Amino acid sequence: MRQKRANDLGKDKIVSLVLKLAIPTMLAQFINVLYSVVDRMFIGHIPGIGTDALAGVGICGPIIAVLYAFCYLIGQGGTPVMAMALGAGHVQKAETVIANALRLLIRIGLVLTLIFFITAKTTVMVVWC
Repeated sequence: MRQKRANDLGKDKIVSLVLKLAIPTMLAQFINVLYSVVDRMFIGHIPGIGTDALAGVGICGPIIAVLYAFCYLIGQGGTPVMAMALGAGHVQKAETVIANALRLLIRIGLVLTLIFFITAKTTVMVVWC
């Protein structure tokens, strides 16, 4: 018996779709958080500079969270539009939406990186306090 390779979101049962799609996503998020915790444990034990390095990681956390927020903004906005275009059979429109979302993500990433780089000292002081 051949294994089914694609998930049919319109015909498959909800429970099986949740198990196939949501659980791997939750597991990936859990591994990401676990990595962050273990990483901080190792950084904190670096002889001589461990506490300073750990403070640097703590300061960068909120900055990275802002970058993630913009990524999620574009991703959560572009993905449903792409899915609706694919559902309607408009493959070219779906490709255009995803290409535009990618371009926008790259531009926002570059602009935010430039802003954080230029305002590094001020940003660190705001995050630290």
